[in-house]
Amino acid sequence: MEKQIVGMAPVDTKEGVLRITETPSGVVTGGTAPQHERMTEVMVRVEEGLARSGKSVNQCSPAELADRVAEADARVSGRGESKRTIH
Repeated sequence: MEKQIVGMAPVDTKEGVLRITETPSGVVTGGTAPQHERMTEVMVRVEEGLARSGKSVNQCSPAELADRVAEADARVSGRGESKRTIH
């Protein structure tokens, strides 16, 4: 399957580490350990939500994908529901 999503953050230059995590639909790169873990968790939750709706990343509009990422990020960060609407 072709990868569709890429999550990136700056390389943690203090540690000199480049973190790379591959998920079924994309790749998360960079960030400090906590940043990378959060980005990966958001991506996994987006993928799980898509699977529950019977969709894949390439079946989403950019707006729907942005909504799903915002909602997953809100849940991962403990802010609860996002104010964005999933289409």
